[in-house]
Amino acid sequence: MLERIKAIDKRIKTYVPETSLVGVVMRNFDDYTPVKSDNHLFLQHDLFSWHVDGKKFETVQELSRTSRMFDSTMNETISNLSDAQFTALVNSGGVAGLNYCRAFLGLGEDVGAVVAHAEHWLSLGGEKAVCLGGDLDGISRLPEGMTGVESVGAIYNAMLRKNWSEDLVRDIFYRNLRDFFGRAMA
Repeated sequence: MLERIKAIDKRIKTYVPETSLVGVVMRNFDDYTPVKSDNHLFLQHDLFSWHVDGKKFETVQELSRTSRMFDSTMNETISNLSDAQFTALVNSGGVAGLNYCRAFLGLGEDVGAVVAHAEHWLSLGGEKAVCLGGDLDGISRLPEGMTGVESVGAIYNAMLRKNWSEDLVRDIFYRNLRDFFGRAMA
């Protein structure tokens, strides 16, 4: 299957809304075209809000400042947080995404190591600060049991198997990041 995808890779075009947040975090691409959208934040992923000119999307030169800042901050900050830095982030109302890089995890090479990473941050008071990461584009090997963004359900299920509440898992999967942006954009 992967060989067939690679064979047509040059013909695939990737479009993201100009204020992309989810698309930037979960991306596994470097070549993309930002598209003008009427909506903001998570709502701008609704394709019906994208501007169309004839048969083509109305594009913009680059992602919005907010999107670029978010991407840069997430990439630079998440990969090397010490416990003290994470605690400071928690105390300031910030969020940090889980790292999927096997070398970083150091606790094993499977989805369980990602959950252990989350568990450590939760032990530091991160119930409202932990969210999904997205370094799918910057690592050579994902944890065992993951093939890409389509595999994050394995993390969700592993967290539930640890008897974490559904509310906590949903916070990690989307609410914490949504709430952070709600505060940041207010």
